[in-house]
Amino acid sequence: MELDLICNSIKDNSADAIGKMLTLNRGLVQLQLGNNQIGPTGLKLISKALTVNKTLKKLDISYNREIGGGIPALCDALIKNKALTHLKISENSLADDRIRTITEMLKVNKV
Repeated sequence: MELDLICNSIKDNSADAIGKMLTLNRGLVQLQLGNNQIGPTGLKLISKALTVNKTLKKLDISYNREIGGGIPALCDALIKNKALTHLKISENSLADDRIRTITEMLKVNKV
């Protein structure tokens, strides 16, 4: 199953509901959240769900607000998550330290 929520003005409070859904849902394999207004808090909520989700394979969080503050939580989740194989995170104006965080995570992620 795929869920496309691109361009829906999703903010952090809606990201909480998405995180809860990811915790419970066992059929979703692709989630597109690009071009919304998810910030660091929303990314942290989604990341928390990714630590337990075992079915999502593709996640698109491109073109969102300043999500940089949520990158460490996302990287921690992806170290634990063994299902996700595609992550689209383009056009988020990530600072150099956030890029380094992602590259360090990729060194230990075994997927």
